[in-house]
Order: sequence, then C-alpha cells, then structure tokens
Amino acid sequence: MDAGFFLGLRSKINQIRLISDLSNTEREQSRTGFEEGQGVSLPLRLIKMEETMSDLNLQGKTFTLTPIGSVCSSDQEGRYGVKVLPEFKEALLQLEQFSHVMVIWWADKHDNPADRKILTADLPYARGEKAGVFACRSEYRPNPIGVTIMPIMEVDMEKGWVALPWIDAFDGTPLLDLKPYIPVSDRIRDVSVAAWLKDWPLWMEEAGEYFATHATDFGDCE
Repeated sequence: MDAGFFLGLRSKINQIRLISDLSNTEREQSRTGFEEGQGVSLPLRLIKMEETMSDLNLQGKTFTLTPIGSVCSSDQEGRYGVKVLPEFKEALLQLEQFSHVMVIWWADKHDNPADRKILTADLPYARGEKAGVFACRSEYRPNPIGVTIMPIMEVDMEKGWVALPWIDAFDGTPLLDLKPYIPVSDRIRDVSVAAWLKDWPLWMEEAGEYFATHATDFGDCE
C-alpha cells in the first residue's frame, strides 16, 4: 500500500469534513457532486485551509490534559493494569470486546523543564547511535507521552479496572487515555525500521522470547 492511497483517502476525508462547514445550499451542491464522483466544489475560503493552518502561531500556547486514572504496576503483588477514576468509568463500556488496548500515559518523572528540552538521545540498545526523540521511544521529550499496547485480560467497569499482563510504566503513572487496538487503523503490513532495530522481531508476541535470549539494555527508553 503506497503513499498515494493515503493521500487519496485523506483528500476524501477532508472533503467530507469541509462539507459540514458549508451553508445548507453549498452542502447540498457539494454532496451531490461528491456522490456522483465529480469531486466537491468548495468556496475559496475553504480551499485555502492549508495556507491558513500554516499561518497559525502555536508558539507559547499550552493545552490542558486531564488524567483519567493511573497505572498500577507492581512486581511484588504481580498486579498490572490501569485504574480509571470514578467519573470516567462509563467510558469503559464495551472495551472488553477488544483483545488489545492502547494505553497512553504521562511520564511524570520527566515532566520538568530540563528533561523536556532534550531533543536527542543516546540509544542504550544500539551503542554509539544517537537519534532525535521523535525517532525513538525515549521518555525525554517535549511532551513526555508514553504509549503501550497490551492484551486486555479483564475489564471491570464497576471498579474502573483494566487488567494487563504487564506495562512499561511506573506504578502511579498518570493515565491520559485508553484506545482500542483496531487492526485496520493500527496495523501496517509493509513497514521499515531504522537499522539499529533490524534484528528485532516484527511481532509483539515474539518479543518476550527474543529479549529473554538477547542482552538488551533499554536504558531510559521505553
């Protein structure tokens, strides 16, 4: 699947999104053209959306993140999972129908001005290699966000509990979001990775055996 496919898909999605911003008359004309395969005729003000977006000045702006719970990670108790705050328990509805979940968490131990200014990292699992933090999983980054994909072992909506086999975050780490793992949007058949990862297994299910038999120092990287 090449980049052209995604560019075409993005174009169609953008057309649909932009239709919602039109007047009723414009919307009907655009929808008819879209359904007939003629494309969408958009007002000039919308066609120039990309130019407008590029002019936005985000420097100095801040955004509010609301923790929805915390990570439970205890080797002593053998208990791993995430605990959702009572006011967010309803959001777990039907999560148990999925086999895997994407856990998005905040690396609060690195939420300080010094660590958030670090833009490159020495790769402990590839000695002598350095990469930008956008090209590795280091927790030192402008916004210390971590993402872990894990199998769902249990969902207890009443308790706000999602049990996991393990998670690479400290006990008490703030939880930002949970998203179901959906193959059609999260799995890619043909991928390439940096040279320092070429010997790693392609699938999570094979990772345990690989790292059990290969000496790998992850250092401060996830």
